Amino acid sequence: MRAGGSRRSGRSSSQGDAPSSSARAEVGAPSPAAERLAALDARIAAGKDRLGTLAAERSVEADPREVDRIARIERQGASQIGRLEAEREGMTREAATERAPRTQASEVRLELRLVEERMVQLRRMQVEAERLTPTRPIHDALGPYPMDPRSARAWDDGADLIHAYRLRYGVISPDGDPLGPRSGNAERRHERQMAQQRLERIQRQLEHERVRTAERSFEIEI
Repeated sequence: MRAGGSRRSGRSSSQGDAPSSSARAEVGAPSPAAERLAALDARIAAGKDRLGTLAAERSVEADPREVDRIARIERQGASQIGRLEAEREGMTREAATERAPRTQASEVRLELRLVEERMVQLRRMQVEAERLTPTRPIHDALGPYPMDPRSARAWDDGADLIHAYRLRYGVISPDGDPLGPRSGNAERRHERQMAQQRLERIQRQLEHERVRTAERSFEIEI
């Protein structure tokens, strides 16, 4: 086992073994139509409660004029509830047609988030494995896993960068450039150029640290 291979456990893949709960929080937000429907349901329920109260008052009222007055209010309330229920029927259809595309869009966003999180987990697992036994693309680009903590951080960043790009574009060949062959697609060319520039900065940093380590070692020996 490579010395120092377990020193970076703080960035272990165990941190990302399960998708975050936040990824699922995007699903289920009520639509405007559903909110209006809920408010309408509340009005209808309150109206029916009021009718029940009026009916109870009328049943115990002895004054005929008061009974007529209560009955008149009941008829008005029943008429209003009828209009609200008719409005509710139309709004129910509207909410149903609105819910389907919103739900589908939310499910697509959730699916994408879960895929992204799974890719992060895979990258962490691959970087963990690379520290012990670097694969050819990683070794060719970054060299062996360094002992120095500062260099080790840069090495981890480089390994993560390479694996992120290779996972995104399905690069599986161990030969050639660690970022794979160049593409004719403009977007991929741009992303590859950005990744290449970052990788070159990391390589320069690693080389600088190797030189410094060698110089310190030489001074100690003298």
